[in-house]
Amino acid sequence: MTPSARAGWSTGTTGATAQAACTHRSPTTSWGGINAINVSASTARASYWPGAPLLETRSSGILRIHTLPVSDPLGLAVRGDRLLLLGGNERGTDTATRMSTLHQVQLAEDGAVVVGRQELVFPNGDPVRRYARPVCRGPHIYLRTLRTLRQWWVLTAS
Repeated sequence: MTPSARAGWSTGTTGATAQAACTHRSPTTSWGGINAINVSASTARASYWPGAPLLETRSSGILRIHTLPVSDPLGLAVRGDRLLLLGGNERGTDTATRMSTLHQVQLAEDGAVVVGRQELVFPNGDPVRRYARPVCRGPHIYLRTLRTLRQWWVLTAS
């Protein structure tokens, strides 16, 4: 079975890929951690805790910071000015967000807005409740279910 997302996100399978995670020390001497990282050919993006910033740097060395409407996402896919965030907590909602929630986000110069939200499900309609740490590269989020760590699933931002 392959997981799929409703409302126009495509899926597929792929082989093994590398996984990255890191932490950093903030200027206030407390420890923070990167929740999601995405690296493409010329750009690196990361969302870190605490809060909901998206850091973006290109090969030019210029650093941009966007405030996201979703904090602590577990996965991040990027296509142009559109983001696909896996999991996280959306501001302005009174319910806790499940790990399987997909947020479609549109970036703008002055911030970002959630333009869509779906639940990640298997083809038979069962929700995807647990998965290994996602790996993100460009427009793709790679997932492994904990039940079969050899099988990779791909979510693609469109």
